[in-house]
Amino acid sequence: MKTILSIMIILLTLNCGVELSDTKVKVIPREELVPVVPMPDDSIPADDAFVKYDTAPRKISQPEYICPYGAENNKIESRIFVKVLIDTQGNVRDVKIVKSDGVAECEEAAELIAYQTKWEPASLDGKPVVVWVIFKMVFN
Repeated sequence: MKTILSIMIILLTLNCGVELSDTKVKVIPREELVPVVPMPDDSIPADDAFVKYDTAPRKISQPEYICPYGAENNKIESRIFVKVLIDTQGNVRDVKIVKSDGVAECEEAAELIAYQTKWEPASLDGKPVVVWVIFKMVFN
């Protein structure tokens, strides 16, 4: 297990994601984590802009929080607030760390987890809209 966690930390520092199944580790390049379909710049709201919606976005799936190896060994607990841009398909297009305890390993893990999270998009009058959402992750 420690070997797998060590590999995951190395991959996180290389800006890759990981997928675990039994004892195999599959590397997911960052390009595959972020949807490739470009969005027109005019449809992306500023991260401090208010976007009107009548149905809030809802988290559908999210990878399990895995405490990074360095943090786990040092018994570090970290709370991180992540701001994500959710497109009309429910994909995360951008991630920003809003508030953190300053544990770099956990911030990197939070960013990767956020990119892999799938959402039901927000909507206005039945049509999906692009919005920013802030949510908390706790690593312990």
